[in-house]
Amino acid sequence: MIPFLMRQASMLTLLIGILACRPKDTIVNADGVTVSLRPIWQSSANEGAGSRLAYGVYTSVATLNAVVTPGVMPYPAKEPFGRAVWVMRDVTDGHALWQWKDYMTNFENGYLDIPCVSNNRLLYNNGPRTHCIDLNTGRTLWQKWKRDSLNSTVPIVALGDSYFFCGTFKSRTVKGQTQSAVFRGSLLAPTDEVLVAEPQLPEEYFGPLISPTGATSLQVYVQQADTLLVVDYQAVVSASQNIVKSAYSVYNMTRKTWAYKDVPLTAPGYAAVVDGLPRIFEGKVYHSVGRSMTCHDLATGKPIWENKYGGNFLFSGFLVMDNTVVANCEDGYIYGLSPQTGTQLWKEKSSGTSTRL
Repeated sequence: MIPFLMRQASMLTLLIGILACRPKDTIVNADGVTVSLRPIWQSSANEGAGSRLAYGVYTSVATLNAVVTPGVMPYPAKEPFGRAVWVMRDVTDGHALWQWKDYMTNFENGYLDIPCVSNNRLLYNNGPRTHCIDLNTGRTLWQKWKRDSLNSTVPIVALGDSYFFCGTFKSRTVKGQTQSAVFRGSLLAPTDEVLVAEPQLPEEYFGPLISPTGATSLQVYVQQADTLLVVDYQAVVSASQNIVKSAYSVYNMTRKTWAYKDVPLTAPGYAAVVDGLPRIFEGKVYHSVGRSMTCHDLATGKPIWENKYGGNFLFSGFLVMDNTVVANCEDGYIYGLSPQTGTQLWKEKSSGTSTRL
């Protein structure tokens, strides 16, 4: 077995260096395997803000020569909380290249969670507001309020000069409930987003709609000459027991038709919500949903494998790299799985709750 920390030493050393409270020595276990690395550098996440914290700062974004990390500045001075910011740091020594401060107050912001990078721009999307930032300078290229009370969920993906997200119109309802759909915008200018796809949940599958339902997460990819979207959606069928049913479909934007629809992600269950973005790898699509990891054939929606765990993946999520599904679970372990079969390749003790992978 090759532990995740050993195989991804450079990236994890970088992220640990950002968040570490004190330097840690390299640790080698009895088998001669490196299980912990000393940080290349470390930096405070709240420079100049004392003990203040900024709620909602959840993730970092790695680029070729730098990493955009969460930060906090004192705002306002008399409040115990801070103002969430982005800080671009050089990967070689951690020094700040720029700090982005064009954000709302602590009481207005949502979660700085799951931004995306495309064409050297960082796009952050939440609620009614969208921000587009130049990665070279940290300058705000544009920011906008969405039209017609359009309110977006956090996950956002981009392809070329277009970005996609799930959102709701307050005026758009199904059986009196808010219905979420997929929208597209342009990275080049703050133009109005347009409706792309609206999954229609079959009543016989989901039963009575108790709470807001519809599209919750997505992923975009190109297949031959067509551009397609993996669209995740869900409904709560028992609010008192927190029973959720989740599914996904694939929408062909080029042909304006659904390739296939309504593939259940897991059996209905307690808090069986889709966590973060689906991942695509070698013709398969992967999800973390509630306490399960799932794999489906991307072309047909046919289920390939599903693993269940003692906790969910809500905060850390997962990624697929080096032919391994790496998932950090709230049960206190980080798992390495075979993408083809779901077989556990290795398992390491972790903090459980952490920022996103």
